[in-house]
Amino acid sequence: MFRTLQQIKDANKATGLYWFEPESMRFFKSRVSEKVYPTKDGGAYFVSSERGPSNVRAYTIRKCRADGYIRTAPCGFQAHKTRRIAHKCAAELRACFDAE
Repeated sequence: MFRTLQQIKDANKATGLYWFEPESMRFFKSRVSEKVYPTKDGGAYFVSSERGPSNVRAYTIRKCRADGYIRTAPCGFQAHKTRRIAHKCAAELRACFDAE
């Protein structure tokens, strides 16, 4: 189970992927919040932000699976206007999908 962003980065790299590589982050003008939301399936949600061609930064909830692969959460790419709202939604996603 991922409890830190560094654990997510390490798992992604160990899988042979480059999601967090500096060149990738620069290309997409990405930032990643340190706060993670561990899930019962061994993965975790986290929040990234990207600045598009319009120069507006928007926030995306990501899910790192237990095997290190990262996917965009169902709410979609850059679905949130603020970091606060994205984190609130990430916590709600975890609560919803981890409910027994």
